[in-house]
Amino acid sequence: MQRRTTIAVLLILFCIPGLKAQDSAPDTTENKLIRFFRDFGRVGFRYGKGYWTNRLLHRREFYQPIQLIPLELSYGLITNAGGGKKGQNLRSDYIFYESAVEKYQGGTWTTRVGHQLELDLLKVNLSQYLFQTSWMNVHTGLNLRYTSLFSAPQVPSSWGVGSKRLSPRILEPGLSTSFILQWFDHWYLTGRYTYGRAFAKLYKTGKKMDPSPSGSGPAVSYAFGFRFILDPGLDNRFTVGVDFKHGFTKLTKINDPDNVAPISGMHISSYGLFLTLSAFYGGKPTIGEEAKAYFYHKDYITAREKFREFLAANPNHANTARAQWFLDECNRLIPEQLVKEGLSFDDRGLEDSALNKYLQARSLSSDSVLSSSLDERIRQMGAARVVKAQQMVFDGQFEEALALMLGTAQFYAPAKEQLPEFRARVTLEKGRYALQRGLYFRAVELVDQAVQSDPELRVEAELLRYEIAVKLVEEANTIHDPSALQLMINSLETAQELSGDLGKRNDAILAQLHQQLSQWEERRLRTKIDRRMENERIRILERNRRRLETGMTVPEVQDLLGNPEQVQHQQTANGQDAQLWFYTLKDGRSLQLSFLDFVLFKIEKVKASR
Repeated sequence: MQRRTTIAVLLILFCIPGLKAQDSAPDTTENKLIRFFRDFGRVGFRYGKGYWTNRLLHRREFYQPIQLIPLELSYGLITNAGGGKKGQNLRSDYIFYESAVEKYQGGTWTTRVGHQLELDLLKVNLSQYLFQTSWMNVHTGLNLRYTSLFSAPQVPSSWGVGSKRLSPRILEPGLSTSFILQWFDHWYLTGRYTYGRAFAKLYKTGKKMDPSPSGSGPAVSYAFGFRFILDPGLDNRFTVGVDFKHGFTKLTKINDPDNVAPISGMHISSYGLFLTLSAFYGGKPTIGEEAKAYFYHKDYITAREKFREFLAANPNHANTARAQWFLDECNRLIPEQLVKEGLSFDDRGLEDSALNKYLQARSLSSDSVLSSSLDERIRQMGAARVVKAQQMVFDGQFEEALALMLGTAQFYAPAKEQLPEFRARVTLEKGRYALQRGLYFRAVELVDQAVQSDPELRVEAELLRYEIAVKLVEEANTIHDPSALQLMINSLETAQELSGDLGKRNDAILAQLHQQLSQWEERRLRTKIDRRMENERIRILERNRRRLETGMTVPEVQDLLGNPEQVQHQQTANGQDAQLWFYTLKDGRSLQLSFLDFVLFKIEKVKASR
C-alpha cells in the first residue's frame, strides 16, 4: 500500500504544471550521504521483493519431477567399525557366542577393509506414478548389494577349525528409497535408505568360501552424497557422483550343520566411500521457472502471461497453488509497473505511449489513491488532445484530427460530448479547403453537410457560401461544369427562402450566377448544334463517296485508294497484262486486288502471314 501511495504522489507531482525538472547547476556543497538517500528511490533495486528468499528456499519449484531412475551403480571401499583405544581392532561385542569361548578380535584395521558393489534398479517416483503429482523427488526401487573383505586373520585356534578365516561375504537384496535435493541445474544432493535381507557365508579356507557356516538377517544402510549431471539438456541424463555410506547388518540366524563355529549371531557395522554412476528421466524446467524470473525482475505483465501458460500446461503440478499466488501478485503489481512505464514515457515526451500505460493501469488498479491520481492525469491529457485536434483541423490535417478526437472520446467524456460538433467543424473546414483549391461544387456540398450536422455553424457557413459565390462569378467563364453554378444558385435561393432577403450584394451575385448559367447553357447548346451539323455533313460525304468494286480501271482505283504498297506484274500465256496489288489494312489484314488488262476483276482480304 505504501509503495502504491508513493507512485500516486509521484504521478500527482508530475501532473502539476511547472514542477517538471528544470536545468539547474548541482549543489556541490550538498553532503554525499544526503545525496545518496535522496537518489535512493530513483535507483531502486534490481530484483523484486523475495528474490533472495526464492534463491535460497524455492529454487526449481516449477521444474518437472524426476519420474524414473532406471539404473544406479555404486562401487567403493568399506571398513568394518573399529574398537579399542586406537580403533585398530573390531569391537569385541559384535559377535554373539553359543558358549564361553575365546572371543574373536578381528585383527588389525588392514584385515577389516573390503569392497562393495551396489546396484539400484527401476527406482520410480511413486507419488508421481500414483497421484500424478510430486511434492518431492523421492524414488523407490530394487536394491542388490555385494560385500566382501580383502583379507581377514585366522579364527582362534581354540575353536578347533584349523586355518580358517572369519571373512563374511554378504549378499543383500532389498528395497532402496532415495531423495534428491536440487538447487542448481548441473548438480544435486542425494540421500538414500535401503532395507533388505542379508545372506552371508562366514568362513574362508584359502581363497574359497566355505558353504557353512552361513547366516542371514536384516540389513539397512544410509548414504549421503552429491551427483554431477553430465549433460543437463538431454531427456535421459547421466550423472556421476560420490557417496558416503553407513551400513548395518544383523546376522540373527546362523546355519552351522557341522558345528564348526561357536557363533549365534553377528552385528556388522561398516562405513565406506563410493563412486556412483546413474541415469534419470524428468526434472526439466517448465515455463513456470521462466515466469518466476520475469516476476523477480519486475516484469509482471510478461510473468502473468507465462504463469497462465504454466497452469494451463501443468494442472497437476505439485506447486500449482504457488503458481496461482504468483499470478495473483502479478495482477496486484501490474498497475504499479504500468504507471512507472507511463511516467518514463511522459518524462520523455512520448505522450501517446504514456497515455496507453495509464489507461491500462487505471483499468486494473483497485487502489483508490492511485486511481484518483491516474484519473487526474488522464483528464489533463484528454483536454490537451482535444486542443491539439482542434489545431490540426485549422492546419488542414482533417483525417488525423478526427482520428485523434475519436481516440480521445474513448476515455475522455468531454471529447465524446463534443464529437458531433467537432465532426461538423471538420466538414466545414474541409469545405473551406476545397474552396481554396477551386473545388466549388465539393465546397458547397461540404458546407451544406456541416450546417445539417450543427446548425450553430450557420453564420460561418453563410460567409463561406458568399466566398464561393464570389469565386464562381469571377471564374464563371472558365468553369466547364455547370453543376457547381447550379448548386451555388440553389444554395443562395434556399438561403433567400429562409431569410426572406439576401441583401443587395447577394442579390446581384445571384443574378450574375443566373446570367452565367444561361450563357453557359447557350454556349453548350450552340456547340451541340454545330457538332451535330458537322456529323451530318460527314455522313453525307461518306454516303456519296464511291466504293471499290470490280470493273474499275487502274486509274480509278488509284484515285480511290492511292498507289499500292506492292505490285506483282506479269504477262499471261495469251499475252494479257496481269497485275496483283497489295494494301495493308488497319486490322492487320492485307487487301489484294487482281487486274487483267488494267481492269479490276477480283478483290480479296487476306490475313497477314507471320
